Amino acid sequence: LESLEQKHNYNKNLLKNSLIVLIIYNLISLTLLFAPINSLKLKLWNLTPYDYTYILEFPNNFNKKSLLSEVNRNQINSFLDKNINRNLLNINFSFGFGTSLTNPHAYKLHDIVKFLPIESIVIETDDRKNPDELIQVAERVARIKKITVDQVIEQCDQNTFNIFKIS
Repeated sequence: LESLEQKHNYNKNLLKNSLIVLIIYNLISLTLLFAPINSLKLKLWNLTPYDYTYILEFPNNFNKKSLLSEVNRNQINSFLDKNINRNLLNINFSFGFGTSLTNPHAYKLHDIVKFLPIESIVIETDDRKNPDELIQVAERVARIKKITVDQVIEQCDQNTFNIFKIS
């Protein structure tokens, strides 16, 4: 009987301590999400068990996936949905969109563009002889994001400069 009571007390203490740890972890997470100071966010971010570099590179290799594949789009969309609150931090992750975005029936691509911050979008073309395609893609991004084409072009230029470390 005494052993059973000790086991019960042990389990009760374990549960209590687990809840305290969970509450502290959640407080750190909330502070991380709503902290106005980016350096504080980065320090708190480093305390969390998530490593986006690892997540992006292995085993799913999102940095090498094409958005032309429906399976890839679904995987990326699922990844973003699960990590929606983490997008408040800069994880240096960019998406390139080409002429497939201009298809009015490419609803899933449109949803991805709508969800992504403009700071993570670049526009591209495979046809060097027809750079007007870039304007068409920029127009579609502007329509989806409800901003001007000039804003899209300016931000996508800046994003490209950042990716390729161009001053």
